[in-house]
Amino acid sequence: MASSMTGEQIQALADALEPLTPKDLGPAVQGFAIAFGITSVVVVCLRVYVRAGLSGVSPRLLGFEDYLAVVATILLIPAVVFAFLAARYGVGSRDANIPNQMYLIRATEYQTYWELLYFTSSTIIKCAIGFTCIRLDRRKRVVFPICVNMSIMVIVTVLALAFVFANCKPFNATWNPALGTCQKVISLQTVSYIVSAIQMATDWACAIIPFFIVAGLQMSRRRKISVIAILGLGVSASIATCIRMPYLKYYDVVKYPNEIAYHLGVVSITSNVECCLGIIACSLPPLRKLFNFYYGSSHEGNYQYTGESENVLQNSGQGIRLDSINGRKGTFHASAQRVPLRARDHETDDDNSSSKGIIRKTEVRVSSSSLPSLVQRLHIKIPAIAKPGQSSLWFLWVDPILTLVGMYVNFIDHDLAMQAFFINHPPTDHFRCFIYQIGGMGTSYLIILVVLLRYTHDINIWKIVQLAILPADFTMLTAIYIGMRISGNLALADWRSEDWFSIVVTGICTVLRIAFVLGVGVKDTRGRAKRA
Repeated sequence: MASSMTGEQIQALADALEPLTPKDLGPAVQGFAIAFGITSVVVVCLRVYVRAGLSGVSPRLLGFEDYLAVVATILLIPAVVFAFLAARYGVGSRDANIPNQMYLIRATEYQTYWELLYFTSSTIIKCAIGFTCIRLDRRKRVVFPICVNMSIMVIVTVLALAFVFANCKPFNATWNPALGTCQKVISLQTVSYIVSAIQMATDWACAIIPFFIVAGLQMSRRRKISVIAILGLGVSASIATCIRMPYLKYYDVVKYPNEIAYHLGVVSITSNVECCLGIIACSLPPLRKLFNFYYGSSHEGNYQYTGESENVLQNSGQGIRLDSINGRKGTFHASAQRVPLRARDHETDDDNSSSKGIIRKTEVRVSSSSLPSLVQRLHIKIPAIAKPGQSSLWFLWVDPILTLVGMYVNFIDHDLAMQAFFINHPPTDHFRCFIYQIGGMGTSYLIILVVLLRYTHDINIWKIVQLAILPADFTMLTAIYIGMRISGNLALADWRSEDWFSIVVTGICTVLRIAFVLGVGVKDTRGRAKRA
């Protein structure tokens, strides 16, 4: 019947189709797009809030890379919408769950729109990372490779977009061949391989170059570790590109005529993860000052001086020696060095300050057995030092053990991993790559929980770590719900032991993390400091 119809008639029939309920990878396509899209928008909004000086914690520091991040996010929003709509018309679903081939016309149409927006957004955010690196380090040996990397990305993007628009005439013949003709000299599969290979190389460059820059900056070791951990998200984005590569061969619909929509779902998921992780990794470092402002820091505090000590310290840019301050129980020897408050704030926010050689250093050395007396004599208000409290037992021991269990099933026992969500849905070969990816993310969590949380007791770092893991908890609960809905066991009486275990354990983790981020169960020594 379709062979006797014109292209316009076929398109009219396709446009009249009712959306489908996403099946197979369809829910994952929608879930990843929405979750990562919302997270990216929130993080970029907070970035602008801080960098534009609206937060009150820093002066206006908006740069070219900030505008690029905003543009990339604006393009990402409609890309997420098109990815969601594509899943409603079959992307991610197997052929058995797609009623007729007309759905592939709508699916390919939305997928084409998504691809144009995603690819442009991805290139722009990588350029934003490049300009950020140039601002941090202006040495030629750093600037030159970054400029070359950005130039290659821009040129490849322009050529790839030109190919997409010129490949078929008219353009809508891209998803409905009956409307026109497409050239056959260069295939979409060939272009996709070339672009993805170059993308992979530039992704790794964007992820690796910042490590060398941070290693040479005048930062404390703790801060370097936190910055490198954030930049490590860029490496995860590069891994997503590697996972996508084997599925590009399915663009050759002549050689692989089956499961076209299903394989497009894999490409959509990995591409959205790649782009969104780039946006998040690029936007998190400027938010450090915002967290310090609201939560303070147990390692770096804005010490407030009152009375006579304030006048002395404010009038001296150099260190002063408090040679002998007699206390009731001993003699104190102390020295202090302080930079004026406005200079400190500007330095902390100016990402370029390390290259200018501006170093803030506050050092107080006290030799005494009676510190409270010294505090009273100097009228120094010591900031509160918070401790994780009893919740540290969960985060240091229980959480890592649960993560190890998850890594075991995701790397070794795939059947058990699927049984946590479905009753009778053994994993297919195409689905195993995502199970491995989940296991890789669990490995990252395990390293952070076992190493970073034991390395520091800074409550702010603990809160940031738990806040970063919260989206994984919410995603897990959502996946459990979707799996139970597909299996038809949402009723409480139909819950299996696996369902109870997954829901209860994940729910407890989520509640504990939310409570910890909000400060519940955190020991605060402010009262002790005041009594002293």
